[in-house]
Amino acid sequence: MGTYSTVYGQVTDATTNAPIAGATVTINGTLEATTDNSGNYRAYPVPSGPFEYFASAPGYQTSPTNTSASPLAPGEQRNILIQLSRS
Repeated sequence: MGTYSTVYGQVTDATTNAPIAGATVTINGTLEATTDNSGNYRAYPVPSGPFEYFASAPGYQTSPTNTSASPLAPGEQRNILIQLSRS
């Protein structure tokens, strides 16, 4: 296992649960991943340890910056669902 981890998941509409294509997920302020047509994203390499993340998309409020509940272990793959509210 390396010293990096993967964060992946989906960005959805908080009201309808519909996937949001083209949303940007930012990890630790510098690593960005863009969602596909199904709202799915994958961010790598994320340094192991604690991390922060937020998401944004046109027509939606930027999510608050969240701090991971537990640090990433080396080589871990963490699934995080993010919901955005329309602006």
